[in-house]
Amino acid sequence: MDEFERKSLSDSEWKSEKPGTFRAVVATYNVVDHDGDVTLPGALDTTKNVLLSAWNHNSTDEAKSDPPVGSATITTVGDKAIVDGKFYIDTELGRRAYEITKSLFEDQLSEWSYGYRVPAGGASTDSKDLSEWPGAQRILRKVTPFEVSLVFAGAGIGTQTLAVKSAASALELEMKRGARLSKESRARLHTLATELLAFIGEAEMEEPKTNDAEVQSFLRSTRDEVARLRSTRLIDLRAI
Repeated sequence: MDEFERKSLSDSEWKSEKPGTFRAVVATYNVVDHDGDVTLPGALDTTKNVLLSAWNHNSTDEAKSDPPVGSATITTVGDKAIVDGKFYIDTELGRRAYEITKSLFEDQLSEWSYGYRVPAGGASTDSKDLSEWPGAQRILRKVTPFEVSLVFAGAGIGTQTLAVKSAASALELEMKRGARLSKESRARLHTLATELLAFIGEAEMEEPKTNDAEVQSFLRSTRDEVARLRSTRLIDLRAI
């Protein structure tokens, strides 16, 4: 694999209507970041799509070699480099990465990073160039990003996830596609059916095991409704 570098990014928000999409600020221009780099406005190549890793650049780590969980594009808005991306929510890894990203966003804990290459002449360490930026070690004039990722702590300044577009549940997706339920979904349905059957058994008892009048009334009404449903023969929970 060619050598590449990683720059932290954060700040996600988006306006897409597609489920599982997100928008993120991946870099702030004209500031010295935690790596000692200053990214100049327009430095990021925005002409190509980039890969989305699940966590800590694991899709670019030769030891892990996890497949990407989505894709994204990068644009420049004001003093920010913005990434608009989507998770492959119809895959197991993409769905899990989406859920983690959404949870981290809700807890205000997410930070981002991007993998990039520096083309010839794309960076400067000349003291004259650095003099304008106290503490800077390198000026990035042009970089070619190829991947973005959630990370523990990014190098970028003020990065954060702004928003993630909600996606249907895994079960809803399976039902919508008309696909056979996964083993996990079938197990969930079995558990729910077992609990419901136990409740129905309690409700069908002649004398519900409770002294609470309100609960007794509810169980009796449930018993009557179950009896009505059984007479229509609309569903047999034991077949699940």
